Amino acid sequence: LNALKERAANTTLACKSLKMNPELILRWELDNLLSISTVTAMCALDRRESRGGHARKDFPERKDDFNYHTLATMTEFAKVDLAKRAVDMSIFESKCEHYERFGIIERKY
Repeated sequence: LNALKERAANTTLACKSLKMNPELILRWELDNLLSISTVTAMCALDRRESRGGHARKDFPERKDDFNYHTLATMTEFAKVDLAKRAVDMSIFESKCEHYERFGIIERKY
C-alpha cells in the first residue's frame, strides 16, 4: 500500500484547474481509498483470529480474547493508532425472551 501511495503521489494531472476537474476528484478518491485500505489492513493484521467475515489462514480459530471493537485513527498515511472498545454482551447475559436467536455459533473456516 505504501508503494501504491508513492505511485499515486507521482502521477501528474493534465488539468491544473480546481474547478470541475474530474482528474483531481479521481485522485482525491484514490487517496481516500488507499487510506481506508491501510486502516483496514492494519486492523486485520492486529486481529490474530478468524471471526465472521475476517478469516486468517495463520489463525484459523476464533479467540474470545479478540471479542472487542477495534477503533482506528490515522493522523498520517500508514501511521495507524488502534484502540479497543468492549462489545455489549448484555443480550447474552440477560438471557431474554429471544436469547436463542442470538446464540454464538462457532464457524469453521
